[in-house]
Amino acid sequence: MRIVINGKIQDVENEKGLISDLNAIFSDLVSNNRIIVNCLVDELVLDSPNQLVEVIQGQLAEGRLAKEVIIQTQDKDEAVAELLDSIPLFIDQALEFLDNCVGLIQSGGELAINQWDQLISSIDWLGQAIRVIARHCSVDLANQLLFNINEINSVLHQITEALENKDALLVSDLLEYELSDKFILLKQLLNTK
Repeated sequence: MRIVINGKIQDVENEKGLISDLNAIFSDLVSNNRIIVNCLVDELVLDSPNQLVEVIQGQLAEGRLAKEVIIQTQDKDEAVAELLDSIPLFIDQALEFLDNCVGLIQSGGELAINQWDQLISSIDWLGQAIRVIARHCSVDLANQLLFNINEINSVLHQITEALENKDALLVSDLLEYELSDKFILLKQLLNTK
């Protein structure tokens, strides 16, 4: 079994060594202001360091030991700066997408399931990104950002209910006036950082 971290290979002989090495890696990351940006266990792409621990523990419980763990890290400040650069672009694209959805609904069309799924997954990514950024800004700004994400989620819940009730007018209004406004406010908040 081997652990590859940022291209550097470490061989591990047994499960105790694996757990010990992972704990040392996590400790080293924290002390060096780095975060995990990509992680694979035997070619399985993982979403988070927590998932890495869960997968390894699951394999150990089954009496298996992963053949390879690949971890790529990045400086935390660089990662936050990249998020800050990408979110306004994302919001611009989301606003355009919302405008297209509103136009579709107002012309008598319906949102396709894949469009709705795309919107939900995009907003989920946005929420995760905002939570990361909120850890690295003033308490006041963090609270405003997190409140805004909660408001976005509340509007999504309202849209879901309107879709279930087949209320196209309400869906259109929520997309055009509520959700769009929340995105615009979020972009303005990020520009104050």
